[in-house]
Amino acid sequence: MASRPRPAAQAEEWSRLGAAAARNGEMLLARGYFARAIDADRRNPSHRYNLGLVLERQGALAEAASLYCEALAVAPGAFDCADRLSAILARYTLEDNRLLDPNGLRAALAIDRIDRQAVGEAALARLKQDGLFDDGDTFTSLPRRTGDTLRNSLLLAALATALNKDITIEHWLVSLRRTLLLETPAERFEDRTLQALALAVARQCLLNEHVWPESEAETAAIVSQKVDPESLVAGDPEMGRRLLLAMLYRPLQAILRSELDASDYAGIRPKAVRTLVVAEQQNRDIERESVRRLERIGVITDPVARRVQSQYESAPYPRWESLRLPKAGAIVRALRRYLKSADLERLDQPFDVLIAGCGTGRQALQSAAGYGAQARVTAIDLSAASLGYAMRQAGHFGVTNITFAQADLMALEPTRQQFDVVECVGVLHHMADPWAGLDHVTSLVKPGGLAYLGLYSGIARRQIAALRQDPDYPGPGCSDHAARIYRQKLIDRTDGDTFAQSRDFYSLSEFRDLALHESEQPLLLADIAQHLESSGLEFLGFTSDPDGEAKFASAYPDEPFPGRLLQWIALEADNPHLFDAMYRFWVRKTV
Repeated sequence: MASRPRPAAQAEEWSRLGAAAARNGEMLLARGYFARAIDADRRNPSHRYNLGLVLERQGALAEAASLYCEALAVAPGAFDCADRLSAILARYTLEDNRLLDPNGLRAALAIDRIDRQAVGEAALARLKQDGLFDDGDTFTSLPRRTGDTLRNSLLLAALATALNKDITIEHWLVSLRRTLLLETPAERFEDRTLQALALAVARQCLLNEHVWPESEAETAAIVSQKVDPESLVAGDPEMGRRLLLAMLYRPLQAILRSELDASDYAGIRPKAVRTLVVAEQQNRDIERESVRRLERIGVITDPVARRVQSQYESAPYPRWESLRLPKAGAIVRALRRYLKSADLERLDQPFDVLIAGCGTGRQALQSAAGYGAQARVTAIDLSAASLGYAMRQAGHFGVTNITFAQADLMALEPTRQQFDVVECVGVLHHMADPWAGLDHVTSLVKPGGLAYLGLYSGIARRQIAALRQDPDYPGPGCSDHAARIYRQKLIDRTDGDTFAQSRDFYSLSEFRDLALHESEQPLLLADIAQHLESSGLEFLGFTSDPDGEAKFASAYPDEPFPGRLLQWIALEADNPHLFDAMYRFWVRKTV
């Protein structure tokens, strides 16, 4: 009697047949084979991963994301599944996040080499759809016990990992924070479940840089509960409790002495508070050392540049935590949408890239990885503090083909070095003369080279620009306290939803960049088009999000993407929020 194949072996055979069908373009057949593989061996995440890839190719993104989550629930270390999940969630908003397994989401949040921000937002959206933030009595029992809602492990993981960007959830969290400070007895903080909750909220407050509003009673309570550094480092648990509560409202550098380093905090109790403080201090120590050894190019003398520098020295932007690095060569492959292979031959050998205005380095590290090891990347910024953050993250994520330097873009001399590619995103509209800045960028590009530009839209930013005429406007250099008050006024207004929908509304440095910038000159696409032509720059195309591409395809069904600038000008006129984030596009230097 012939023996029957074991389930795992049978699953591998189904999976092999599914892969063959997918290579032949037989997607329905591939789906069937991979589904059989899953049924035969439900503990192997690779079968769900393979089916997820097929579903993605068919546009069934919600189903694919659900499968990746299931795989992570079975195998929490399944990096490929977490990577694809984060890629989908970063580009698309799912209508029903309840399709996502909470255990899978929690597993993904433990992996920092994916876009955990996207995963965390989806996790919070799932909890919101579950009704977790609807319960008005959630905090009633907190002074006596930590209820099941506040023990939710997915909630704690999301708060500790990803910046909340939902105004309804923010209101709920503000109430939770107030309850922890004003109504929860000191002895309750000996309970580890309450410690875990408070630490998750503290981590969220570090992520948002304490952007939430606070009442006079909260301010008074924080002032009255002073943290004595000597008692704290000696292990006094009461000082540890006070520090934990203070971290809900103030940055660590405002609470603790700046001359201390991570090793000085080894005695803090409880241990969970010590772990958070030491990690934060270690990061700060690394950034200080990075700034100390930072290369400086020229002197920043322009008055506008110095004001912008000052803003980002005090509020580096953005303070990101996780990163999904593209595969080597991904950017070059993406450029084939705009250029023929022959036009990209210069990128087949070692080439030079300048990233002007790299800030805290998120885009710079993605670009350095995406161009690949053959790219020699130089990243500059006005702010040494931002560069220190970027250098620390480059070390953490292992990106080695990048060099950082503090410099004003206008100080770089094209006679000394030109680049095959120049990226200048989010910079020119903050300069005293954006057009002079664009001309200088052009001078730094080799003939036939490429530039990737990001510029604020004058149409999309009209409401933001109008804030400067607002009687309540506190001005770019206002205190953090004044910025928080003004942000809350915007929330309270009848048109507050418009601002709350912005992704740059939910941390203090982002809010300053959004509404309180030292210098901002949004531009119109028609003017950009005219200047590109006069500067010898050929427009290649926008890097648009899926919604933007869908709008373009609907308006111009017979025109292949990326279309022509005149078409995008007309499209923006009909869709004024099309470029809310920024115009982002590639150009080529023709002379």
